Amino acid sequence: MPVTFGSVGDIIAVCLLVKDLVEALDKRHGSSAEYKAVKGELWVLERTLLEVERASRKFGSTPELNATCETTRHAVENCQVSVAAFSAKLKKYARTLGSGIPANPVSTVAAKVRWQVSEREELTKFRAEVAAHNSFISTLLVTAGMDLAHLNQNETNDLLDEQSKRLTELDSKLTENNHLVSSSIAAIMAKMTELLQLGRLRQIGTDLISLGQKVLFVHLATYKAVMEIQKGLPSHLERSLIQEPFILEDAIGRIFPVHLQFISSWEAFDAVLEDRFRNFRGYEKVRNSEYVLQDHSTRRDITRSRKWDAAFLPGQKIEMTMLFEELKDPHSSETTSCPGCKRVSDGGHDTEVHW
Repeated sequence: MPVTFGSVGDIIAVCLLVKDLVEALDKRHGSSAEYKAVKGELWVLERTLLEVERASRKFGSTPELNATCETTRHAVENCQVSVAAFSAKLKKYARTLGSGIPANPVSTVAAKVRWQVSEREELTKFRAEVAAHNSFISTLLVTAGMDLAHLNQNETNDLLDEQSKRLTELDSKLTENNHLVSSSIAAIMAKMTELLQLGRLRQIGTDLISLGQKVLFVHLATYKAVMEIQKGLPSHLERSLIQEPFILEDAIGRIFPVHLQFISSWEAFDAVLEDRFRNFRGYEKVRNSEYVLQDHSTRRDITRSRKWDAAFLPGQKIEMTMLFEELKDPHSSETTSCPGCKRVSDGGHDTEVHW
């Protein structure tokens, strides 16, 4: 029985836990920076789980993905355990620290002290766990896409080998038929000569009819063989199960493929891009969308007003460029410089500069 990318029920259960936990965080510490960071990680986790659910519906019955599906299912289960544990801990302290007259003021004060001491540590630990789940599940999705592309390539190669074999057999049959026709014509010509010599001219008509029947039979057999081969040939080059990804070169020179089947919206693309820039320079600019995407060939910007499916093409090369805005002294010279190393560029304002 095929294994799917975690059951749909498990994924929905985790998403509901995530939403409940975000609501609980909003009620208690909606303006805290630490809690905002945790909520951001939880929203990324929810979008990643929705991508898993979409992949499960499309490719969950593929036997070659059983190992990846099983690993993803365990990852979803671990994610559910982690979110549920933190949610339970938050509810426990919420009951103790809630409004109203406490039954035991001493224990309530002790609980408040324990929570204030461990709150930052608990948030940091939980945020790290959620980020790890996001990264691991995203990696599994990319791995599944590569496995499907490899499987499709193997199937295409097998089909081409089979068609090549059939064409070779057809060529052999045509050569054999040509030899048969040549031999028949030679035999008939010899027979006609013999008949003319013996005066049996009336036999010529019968022999000609027989020759015509044999030639017709050979051509019909050849036509039938050609039609059988043609039925097995594809009418056009079938499209792959997984389209070719577009290639993205980010602002720090890293190149990686973006699979349009697994990353199917601007929100999912933002989540993956933020995850790739985590702990790298430029992370804040990526979070604030202070960058542009350009087609490598035409140098045209990719605008977010276009739908995701219409913005990119398979095999397209896209370049990412950061946007910088610097306020200059009105008495300074009109030059541009790198915001990091301050190196002066020969290019003017509003131009793309490579350092």
